Amino acid sequence: MEKIVFIVEKTNTGFSAYAEDFERYSVGTTGSDLEGLKKNIFEAINFHLEEEGIQVDNGQIILKYDFDLNIPKSITFVIEKTGTGFSAYAKEDDIHAGTSGDNMAELRQNIQDAYNSYAEVKGWPEVTIDDITLEYDF
Repeated sequence: MEKIVFIVEKTNTGFSAYAEDFERYSVGTTGSDLEGLKKNIFEAINFHLEEEGIQVDNGQIILKYDFDLNIPKSITFVIEKTGTGFSAYAKEDDIHAGTSGDNMAELRQNIQDAYNSYAEVKGWPEVTIDDITLEYDF
């Protein structure tokens, strides 16, 4: 099956999306955040194609954003040693996130959580700790 393109728009309450080829795939849906929208797109297109016995996977869905996501090209957190463990803050001026942890394992998880909490507010996709560069300042 070919790829199905969805146009994503920002709304006052989150996001909406509709199939670019709406005559063929009369599917539209909404989501309060991008992750929820992606889940709803997947469910809606599969429900639409269910009678034809066609199942779509995430690799067949392409999203075209009808707005600027302003997603940072890189994510770097600067780590500092404190008297009780470690602290970290985002190096980029457009990412307002910081955290702390008693040890490096806890700090790494807290960095990921801090970034993803901020990203959710901004409408950016979530990342894993592997997507974040750690810069040590000690």
